[in-house]
Amino acid sequence: MLNERNKLEEELRFLKESLDIGVITQEEFDIGRKRIDKKLQILQKKDTREKELQESSPEITPEDSITFIPDAEVETKQEPSAEEVDRYDEESVDAQETIPEAIQKQEIKRKRKLILKPALKKESLKENEENPKVKFRDEKPYSYLEEKETLAEGPKKVPKKENHIPIEIEAKEAEKQEEDSLGSPWIIGLVLVLLFGFLGIFFFMNSDRTQEVNAKPPIACTSDLDCVKEGMLGECSNPGLSSSSCSFVSDTEIMLTVITPPACSSCDGDRVVAIMKKFFPALIIEEVPYDSIAGKELMSEFSIRVLPAFIFNESIAAARNFGQLQSSFIMNGGNYILKKNVANSNFHSDRPERLGRMDIFLMNRQPVSIIATENLKEFQDAFLDVNVAFHTENDGLTKELGINTFPTILINNRMEVDGVQSADSLREYYCSMNDDDACAETLRKGLVTTGN
Repeated sequence: MLNERNKLEEELRFLKESLDIGVITQEEFDIGRKRIDKKLQILQKKDTREKELQESSPEITPEDSITFIPDAEVETKQEPSAEEVDRYDEESVDAQETIPEAIQKQEIKRKRKLILKPALKKESLKENEENPKVKFRDEKPYSYLEEKETLAEGPKKVPKKENHIPIEIEAKEAEKQEEDSLGSPWIIGLVLVLLFGFLGIFFFMNSDRTQEVNAKPPIACTSDLDCVKEGMLGECSNPGLSSSSCSFVSDTEIMLTVITPPACSSCDGDRVVAIMKKFFPALIIEEVPYDSIAGKELMSEFSIRVLPAFIFNESIAAARNFGQLQSSFIMNGGNYILKKNVANSNFHSDRPERLGRMDIFLMNRQPVSIIATENLKEFQDAFLDVNVAFHTENDGLTKELGINTFPTILINNRMEVDGVQSADSLREYYCSMNDDDACAETLRKGLVTTGN
């Protein structure tokens, strides 16, 4: 599906082709081109506005996303229960009776280390806030003699103390609180950045929706060329307005016979067929080679000397658009043949081929003819074996060929090329019909003006 810009460009190309084949006048072409240029400018402004909106919108990158990491689990050593202490004391007493004294001492020390001494109560912590480096432990240092006396006295019940927090756990929690307090501003800042970003996207999307709501309704067509349906004629009502619409009608079925030449790079018969199908969508096309039996019979019947030839049957006169192109046809035996200049009939099938020859047809003191000779110089310098001959508007060969467009070039006495050509274009046309070592070279592609 073509967008609106492509449709306008296609319409402009069609107008240019219609001007080239004489279907419309220069004035009609200028009016159509101004209308299309104005629409293209509107589309350009619209595209520029949309691009600016896209560039001004914030971009959300993967780095902006938040990964929530759960607080690390704090490994704490729980305070031993009274039962665990009793069990430890009982095991220690039993050890005195069963193992030697040295081993007993080591075993008591090992098991003693497994029990974490509790810290002082919270009241004691408050009293010592002024000296945070003090570690609260028992005033008396640990003594093995006391341990021995304790074991000798037998197991003691250790009362369960509440609200005692191991020193290691308290220190870790203090460090964690300090880290959390330091990281909080960064987290808050990141959250604010993301919040503003999301708000910007929200308002931007809402503005787009508002623009869509306020946008004008779509335009169905701006000309008949926008209304396309296979085998039918399209008509655009109210072109360029929101109320525009396409309607389609059947057209008269027409037989078109195309007599095709051999390789002819300047003929471009496919382009002519494409233009004819836009005016007559119900065309039934048959191609006939010029050197076939049918091709020779048709050329003899209609006295055709230049190719390609486009022969329409009599039903074209009943076609809806025939009136627009009627002046482009020559009536012959009830059929309609497209004129030579409209059909790009540039191949002279009845002339003998002369390899390596180039005839140049110029008009005296015509500026474009002078420019044509300037562009020919580089070609002649590269292709030294080409036989070049010049002819004026009153030359016998000019009249024989019916040439009325200047400058015109005839290659190998058979293929015409109209208009001023660059040196490289001349190389391409010449090499399409001749073999030459210079064909591998690339010449100037742009046109040369006088004196350059």
